[in-house]
Parts: sequence; C-alpha cells; structure tokens
Amino acid sequence: MTAEQAREENAYALGVQAYLWGFPLTFFAATYTAALKAGATGVNTFRKFPALKTAEDRFVVTPNNVTIDGYGAYDVTLEPTVVFAPKLERQRWYIVQLGDAFDEIFRNIGGTKGEQPGVYVITGPDLRAMFRAT
Repeated sequence: MTAEQAREENAYALGVQAYLWGFPLTFFAATYTAALKAGATGVNTFRKFPALKTAEDRFVVTPNNVTIDGYGAYDVTLEPTVVFAPKLERQRWYIVQLGDAFDEIFRNIGGTKGEQPGVYVITGPDLRAMFRAT
C-alpha cells in the first residue's frame, strides 16, 4: 500500500467512525426537538399517555398502538434526577427503560422480573469536575 492509499484508507476509516459516533446524537437532537414541539415530553419532566396511540398521534418515532406509554427526558449533567416506580396493585408486565442520547438502554426497571417498585437515582458525569482548572 502506498502512502497515498494509506492516507485515503485512514481518512475513510475516520469518516466511518465519526458517522457511527455522531449519527445517534444528531438523530436524538432532531427527535427530541420534535417531541418537545409535539408536547410528547419536556425537559426534566415525565409525561404519561393514558390512552392507546392512534393515527392522530404525531410523534417522530411512533411506538406501537397496543401499550400505554410515558416519556421523560432528563438532563443530569449538573444534578441527578429521581425516578419513582410505584408498586402496582395487580401483577402486570411493565418496563421503565432508561437510555441515553446514543439510544443505548443502560437499565430496565420492571419487565419480566415482576414488581420492582422503588426510588431510582439517575446520575450523569460531573462536568464541573471535568473542566475544573487546576
């Protein structure tokens, strides 16, 4: 491989990596902004939808129409947030899915494990410590 081919191969590999890393963040920003406009969620709030979805619902990414949904978007860069999962009156399958801006799920509360009521604290990186001048 010549030096020119190596540079081109390196540029291609870096471009693919940049796309794979950056696309989820770009997609999250677009869908989050649209969800705010549609009233589907708010910043540091949780919105529960008590009815099944229909064709009239205008979410960017519409979930299936056989489940009751709720959505929250939390900014934990400066302080943690608390999620409370109440004890259900009847045994039901449910899931509280916690994910990040890369659309990676990092924790599920509930699901097939049965009741998991409780208070969950979600924390983020301490950006003040990361950028503190020494």
